[in-house]
Formats: sequence, structure tokens, C-alpha cells
Amino acid sequence: MTAEVEIRTPGAGERSAIIELSNRVFRSDREGRMEREYPILFSEENLCNWRIAQTPSGEVVSAAGLWPGEILIEGKKIAVGSLGSVCTDREYRGRGIASRVIGELERHALGLGLRLFFVSGEGGLYDRFGAVKAGRFAIGEVAQEEGEPRGVRIERLSEEDAEFVEDLNRREATRYVRSPELLRRLIARGHLCDRPFIAYRIEDEEGRGAYAAVALPLPGKSSDRVIVEEYGGDRTLLARALGSIGGRLRSQGILSSEEPFLIRFKSDETELENLLGRTLSLEPFPGTVKVIDPEGFLNDMGGASVETGLPPLSDKRAWTLLLFGSPQSPPSRSAACGLRLPLPLVSYGFSYV
Repeated sequence: MTAEVEIRTPGAGERSAIIELSNRVFRSDREGRMEREYPILFSEENLCNWRIAQTPSGEVVSAAGLWPGEILIEGKKIAVGSLGSVCTDREYRGRGIASRVIGELERHALGLGLRLFFVSGEGGLYDRFGAVKAGRFAIGEVAQEEGEPRGVRIERLSEEDAEFVEDLNRREATRYVRSPELLRRLIARGHLCDRPFIAYRIEDEEGRGAYAAVALPLPGKSSDRVIVEEYGGDRTLLARALGSIGGRLRSQGILSSEEPFLIRFKSDETELENLLGRTLSLEPFPGTVKVIDPEGFLNDMGGASVETGLPPLSDKRAWTLLLFGSPQSPPSRSAACGLRLPLPLVSYGFSYV
């Protein structure tokens, strides 16, 4: 029975209850505070994009947050919502409450004109919700090298470099749409995806620029991969600098000589992948994906759903896989819906919630 709880938008004074529940569920066995790691999701101004489940006695027993944003896919702007911190008090699990909460968030997102959901979780709840493992991201290995490439300057990157980073990103056809001020806030939170990071600003004598952000293991989790999760800029310069960055990480004890230094290539990447030449595997988006408005998405991309043999627009799971494919999809792109499918997809990088 789930009728005992009310699903609604939280009031101004209920942010602390959401924070307390989120930390109890997600940070009871590790260091950190959710509101510090994800300050934009948990901010007062974003409270309207949360939904909570409350008991008749006033206890908040389930919650989920949405962060609306925008991405470009091959130059076309798509409104996207990142769904995060979906949590339910232990005593209230198994009653379908979280499904009701994220269902209400989906209705809210459709009212905002969002087309796509990025979900930080996977498994039974999200499978029932219709979110799937989609997208194709090559994982490559970077050779670790000693010393610095001649004529290349590699420095630590901070939130003060946000304008430099976004100037490079504006040249990418598939990317997050972020203002320098938003990126400054994202970098300052101290996490890349859901892990600590080191980021580097790279420049050469010819005025070319690039950057690379490396996700590091969580404290006490040596099995976590050391992997470049966001990068941009001149690909030749990146290829020259990444080996030196790997050498730095090894000299600092972050990488062992036997441990691979990895990179998640952008899903439409070819140049850097060819320059590095060490592709190990294909992986889906690091979470799950759901196209919540297939018709609106197609309109925004300049496609159409008029061909025969396409899924009904109500089958959002099928449309997500059709549009973005998966690591098991054929590598070549084919025409459908007036588009070349599968489409490239962004990965979280700094924009994780």
C-alpha cells in the first residue's frame, strides 16, 4: 500500500529534511555530505525540482531531485534533466513509493519541456521506470610517460579556469551547455562524476589549448579506476600531454606502474582515439538514460517519426535504445527518422548529480 504517503513538491522549510534523508541513505557508510558534493541539486533555488513522499505525521520518507539543463547533440540543443539522490527510508522500501516520486518528477519535467533524462542509478527501480543502459563510449588506455613534452605547459586547473574550459567546449558539437559561472560552481564542489579529481590546463607555444579532468579513487576504494572523465580542446595537444599527466599521477603514488591510466572518449570521438591508439572496451553511459518525450526530441533534432516500423511514441525504452544505441549496437550509423543513428551522447563529467 502506498496511499499512506503524499507525493508533492517540498516547501521552503523542508530542504533540511531532504538533506537528512539523503545523507542517511547515501552517506551512512562513507565520508562526505550530499549537499556539499551536489550543492546545485540541493540548493534552495532548485527545491522546486524535487518531489518528496510525506507520511500523515509529517515525516519525509522518500525524495528525488531533478536538475534541468541543456546539452548539444550534433549542434542541436536538447533540454535534459539529471535525476539524482533518489532515496527512500529503509522502513518504507518495497512499497512502490520511489516509483511514484520519480513518476511525479517525470510529469514535472515534461511540463518544463525536457526531452531526456540522465539517471545516476541503475537496477530494478530504474528499469521499471524505463531508463536503460544506452550509448557507446570507448574506453582507452594512456601510456604513462616521464617528463613534459617540449613546448607544452601543464598546470593544475581550478574553478578560476572555468572561462578557459568553456571557451574550448564551445567548439564541440556534442556537449553540455554551461555558462562559465555554472561550471565554476561545478568545479568548486570538488567532484568529477561522483569522485574526487585532479584537472589540468594544457597550453603550448603556438597558442593551442586543452584540458583534462581525471577521476580519482574514493578513500579506501583502491579498485576505483583512475580515468579521464572530461576533456576538451586541441586533440593533438591532448595526446601529447596525457602521457605526461599519467607519469605525474604515478610519481604522486596515485597510479602504480602496473595500473592502467584510462580515458573515457567522447561518444563521437575519432581523432583522439586514433592518436592514442589503445582502445580497450566499449561502455554505455555511466548511469541510465530515458527519452521522456520522443516526439519533442525528434522535433528538436530535425527528425520525424513518420516511417513505418518504428516503435510507438509511448514506448520510451525502445526509443531510447533506437536513438542512442548501446555497446552491443552495430558500429556503423544508419538512417532512420530523418537522422543518422545511433546519435552521440554526452557523459557526465563535471555535470554529475
